[in-house]
Order: sequence, then C-alpha cells, then structure tokens
Amino acid sequence: MNIIHYCFGLPPYASGGLTKYATDLFYEESKNHNVFIMLPYKYKKELRFKIKGKKILFYSSLPCSLTYGVKEPDDFIKKINPNKFEELIKKLKIDVFHIHTIQGLYLEFLEVLKKLNVKIIFTAHDFYPISLSSKYYLDKEKNDLNNVKLSLTCPSTKKLYLSRSPFINGLKKFKFIKKIFNKKKNIDVIITEKYKNNYLEKSKKLYDYYLKILKLCDVIHYNSKLTSDIYKKYIDVNSVIIPITHSDIKINDVKKSDSNILRIGFFGEQREEKGYNLLIDVLDNIDGNFKLITYGKDNLIKRSYIDYKGPYEYDDLKDIYKNIDVVLVPSTNIESFGFVVIEALANKTAVIVSNNVGSKDLVNPNYIFNNKEELSILLNNLVDDKNRLNDYFKYDLKIKSFSEHVKEVEENLYV
Repeated sequence: MNIIHYCFGLPPYASGGLTKYATDLFYEESKNHNVFIMLPYKYKKELRFKIKGKKILFYSSLPCSLTYGVKEPDDFIKKINPNKFEELIKKLKIDVFHIHTIQGLYLEFLEVLKKLNVKIIFTAHDFYPISLSSKYYLDKEKNDLNNVKLSLTCPSTKKLYLSRSPFINGLKKFKFIKKIFNKKKNIDVIITEKYKNNYLEKSKKLYDYYLKILKLCDVIHYNSKLTSDIYKKYIDVNSVIIPITHSDIKINDVKKSDSNILRIGFFGEQREEKGYNLLIDVLDNIDGNFKLITYGKDNLIKRSYIDYKGPYEYDDLKDIYKNIDVVLVPSTNIESFGFVVIEALANKTAVIVSNNVGSKDLVNPNYIFNNKEELSILLNNLVDDKNRLNDYFKYDLKIKSFSEHVKEVEENLYV
C-alpha cells in the first residue's frame, strides 16, 4: 500500500500530540508499506513540490495558523492549478491520503484524490475546521468571541509563512524570537460590534471552505466520542471512533512508593481552561494530608501544598508515577483527547477527568466529574482514605500497543 500522511511538520520543528501521532504512524506503517509525509511550506502562486530524502514532500501551501488564530480568512482560501499534485499522486501510485490537519490544504487536492479514487482519511486531532482557534467552547458566543479576539492579536499571514521556515523554527528556542510570534496573545483587546460581525461574516466563508474539504473525505477518524459528538453538529460523514496512542506508551506495572498522604499529579499548562484554577479552588478547601505535584513550564500559583517539579521528559514518567497516586485532568473547555490520561493509565496510575475531556472514554466512569462540587467530593473521599484507589482498575480498560493500534487503523480506515 502507498500512503501519504499530511501534517504540520516533523520534530524538532514541530511538536505536540498531532505531530507525535502522525510521525509514529509513518514509522510503524513504513515497516509494511510505502509511506510518505507531506508538509506545508511557503506560499507560491504556482504549486511547487520539493522532495527531501524520497519520503518527505514539501509543497507551497495555503497559510497554517497553528493555534494562533486567523487574521485574514480570505488569505486561507486560494485557488490553485492542481496538475502537479495530480502528477505526484499518479507517479507515487498513492492508495491512501491520511490528513492530520486541514490547515494549508487546497480544496483542489481533495478533488484530485476523489477523481483518482484515492482513499481520503481525516483524523480530527483538534477542532480547527469548526473553530479557527483550534479550541472549542460549547457556548457559541464564547467560542465566537475567542476566535474574534485571536484575530486581533495573531501573526499576520506573512509572519505565518515566515514561521514555516526551518531556520526560523530553529530560532524559536530563543525566547525573544518566540515572543514575536506569540506577541499580544494574552493581552485584552477592545472588540467593536462592527468588527466582530464583519469578522464572523468573513470567517464563515473559510468554515464553508473547510466543510467542503471534509465532505470529500471517505472517513473521518475521531479520537473520542466527545470529538465525534461535536463534529457531527456540523457535518455528517462516514466516521470511526478509535482512541489514539503513540509508540512510547507501554504498560508498566508501577509500584507506588510508600506515603501516608494523597499525592495528586497535574501535567501541563497551568491555565484556567486547563482547569488549574478550578483544582486550586477545590484543594484550598480540603482539610487533610495531600500534596499537589505539578509538572510543566509554569509555576503561577504558590501554595504550601504544591510541589512544583518543572518540565519533564517522557523517559522519566515511569519514575515520576511511582510518587503519584492520582492524576487530575480537570479541563474546563473541550479537550478532544490528550495523551496525559493514557500515559498515566499505562503506568497503573488512577486518573480523574472532567466531563470535557475526550479521553474520559478510557477512564473509570466513577472518576469523571461534571462540576466543582463533584470534584470536591471525589478528592475529599480520597484524602480521607486513599486506599479507595485500590479498586480503581477494576473496570474494562483496554490500552493497545502501538502496533495493535496501527492494525486497527488500517483495518477500519484504510480498507
């Protein structure tokens, strides 16, 4: 089988769950198939392809906003003569075109693939096709306002293209370069009703463009039931729900170190939408012996019960989980999946998640909460007696190896 995976980029110039998953699929499928990776690059009026190492295809793409937001929606809708793309697909005899992000894609590419009877798969890693910030809020007004706000603070289209340069990506390790692309992202801005209405009208054309692309897909692969439920409000395409994983996840029978207190783990950014403020509010009102152990780049809130550990490496997780009894993923906005949950479960560590987290599909149903009060009850019970966690894994948990996952993808999506 000849397969193309389309994604943002490769490490070290791209990172995150989307990149990890796409590149892991590329390497695993390469054992039995002829697999290529196609990456967006700088814009040209005429379509151009650059092949590196016979397996990596760069092309002159539409802009990629990543998670910055979209300033000028019209810049993201351009027509192109797809003849060179058609020549490439015919030359490589492609059977499957697997899309991991809709950003940068031309509609004409999908039309060519349909004409040539190539199987088109879209894995919905985030919510970009239906929300230009890549994030999604159930409250439509809040969702619209977030996208409009980002349009006033995000990089220009020229700057977005500049950010695709490997040279610039390499420079982003320097904070002052990174700030150029993230400038004003968190600054409050004044949004007039006129600007808001004009922007929403312009962005509607871009959403329509993306929906046309999605409707040309043969199968949409959803990473969770939550992701599926949200997308299906906008589009009805043949779909399959398969939880994602990655090649480094292995089942480890982690033995916990002795401790009389409940050790709660939190991984990632300490932002309000990640539920960190909610978690602190709950913990501030709990009496008893517990500790919050946090891993990530932030250290924003100081409390005597917080043990901030800083950034971590994946190879350290097995040792990290020896000293954590339960991991909290208390997101207040919709999160399509997130690898933290499956990584913790694979290391025999209990997980508590909010109902907004897609990977709740893998979690013990008794440890999913809907609001602050329910989280407070869960944590108070565990602080009183953490031995309750001894029964956590008495449910039907299935964590597949990555090779098993790839087989499931091929059998359910490619055939």
